[in-house]
Amino acid sequence: MKNTPQLIGVSALLTFAVSVMPTQQMFAHLYLVTCESSTSYAFDYSWKTIIITEIMADPSPPQGLPEVEYVELFNRAAVSVSLEGWKLSDASSTVVLNAITLDPGQYVAIASKPIAVATNMMIVSGLPSLNNAGDSLMLTDAGNNVIDVVNYSDDWYRDEQRSKGGWSLELIDVNNTCELAGNWTVADDSMGGTPGKENSVMASNPDVTGPLLASVDIVDERNLRINFNERLSQATLQSTKWAIIPSVELTKLTFIDSSRMAIALVLDQPLQGGQLYSLTMGQVYDCAGNPLQPGGKTTFALPEAAASGDVVINEILFNPRPDGVDFVELFNASGKYISLNGWAIGSVNDDGYSERAIINAIVTLHPKQYMAFTADASVLEAQYLCADSSITQLKLPSYADEKGIVYISNEVDSTIDLFEYNAAMHNAFVNDSEGISLERISSSAPSNDGSNWTSASSSAGFATPGSGNSAERRERTTEKAVTVAPSVFTPITGQPNFAEISYQFEQPGCVATVNIYDSRGMIVRHIADNILLSTEGKLRWDGDKDNGSKALSGYYVVWFQVYADDGTSRLFREAVAISSRY
Repeated sequence: MKNTPQLIGVSALLTFAVSVMPTQQMFAHLYLVTCESSTSYAFDYSWKTIIITEIMADPSPPQGLPEVEYVELFNRAAVSVSLEGWKLSDASSTVVLNAITLDPGQYVAIASKPIAVATNMMIVSGLPSLNNAGDSLMLTDAGNNVIDVVNYSDDWYRDEQRSKGGWSLELIDVNNTCELAGNWTVADDSMGGTPGKENSVMASNPDVTGPLLASVDIVDERNLRINFNERLSQATLQSTKWAIIPSVELTKLTFIDSSRMAIALVLDQPLQGGQLYSLTMGQVYDCAGNPLQPGGKTTFALPEAAASGDVVINEILFNPRPDGVDFVELFNASGKYISLNGWAIGSVNDDGYSERAIINAIVTLHPKQYMAFTADASVLEAQYLCADSSITQLKLPSYADEKGIVYISNEVDSTIDLFEYNAAMHNAFVNDSEGISLERISSSAPSNDGSNWTSASSSAGFATPGSGNSAERRERTTEKAVTVAPSVFTPITGQPNFAEISYQFEQPGCVATVNIYDSRGMIVRHIADNILLSTEGKLRWDGDKDNGSKALSGYYVVWFQVYADDGTSRLFREAVAISSRY
């Protein structure tokens, strides 16, 4: 470095003769000495100079520490840093930090009340209230530059019992400044946390996984926001391979803020409604040099306003199994791409009490798409066959087991659909409706037409969250309601080894008994006894008998007896044969 800096106002321009470290790795104080006094000028610090290393969001019940929320900071710089004028914020409030100096490698716990065991403390009034389930914390310096951001969640504890309170979240590796959730865990100290001192879980935890694309958000018809799960490399913006198909030219790519976790894309022409676009990304790396992981959703569409009837309530489970959960399924009956952000799913009980759950996630319903909402997606997926990416987690309002009202409203609180359900709407053949959903038969028929609802079929698992209803009325694609293929089968390796019995009915809610008879009129195999059918589906016969032995070669009859809830019945008989090779 040349020995004489050039002074410009209160700024100093330093000229280097050799290359230096990247900006984000270089920390310095500058002292300007005059003949009268010595003055220390505060400079803007860069990303992750000071980092958030511990969060006590839920101090109750206490393990050993007082019931006080706190946030801990750590100085990663090689020099001391004054926190005068710095701010700590969450989504709803901001507090200005005290004018203390944090030495290199030093921690400080920030709280509104004293914590006796804290090695180093800063007491401030008005500390943002920390949400137990998760919050967004942001640290900014005196120049309003973002220094650190942590969007924590109670999933980060990875410990169901300790996530219920009394334990802090701790950062594992202070040098891993890219990874988020994977670098945090619950404190491993008997007191429940380590305020103002080295974390109990401190260890080497380098970032070896690439970033994930979290979402593509449409700000407006000319602006997109591309969100990632961790900080990206600056070189990401220098790639020329970013493209939108169908072709829309990109005029500008910039990071939203210094966290480099979101990219703003500016388009030279507006997006068109009703068009699905795909995004091709350039060379995306995180700040540790790991390449982008595959699998992120890169399709998006310009949302359009929903009219009444565009989105309908399509299925509801209001009386789940004892270990199950309710769900409400919506169906986009229109040709529009409709954003559900800001919409609500509500309930009204017999007393007129109403409650609702707001959809705050970015959820876009594609034309003819199904989407189920439930409080616990993992429980629902364990109990029913769910379509991929068709379940959204949402803490639904409560629904009575016998009758009630479910409704959906849009972002301006206009009711889009409403359904007054009743347990009596279940199929007449259903003796116990626990764990069985009510399905809509036709999306175009009125929601409050009781004849437009029936029980999900047993052949579909008693519910179809996130996919087409088993009771949905479909046009028949064959002249015959029941068919068997192949008509002759040979159950050995390399040959057709079973007969598929296909059915298709216009009327939902039928019950069927299906048996296989031999040429003497004797039942050799019971395929189904009083099962609740979908409007269409398949059964199979493997050429076996009820006792598990193999049926002899010869001719058989598929006896398909169907009973409707109006008391009528129909019988279908189809021939099938087992060949002599067995």
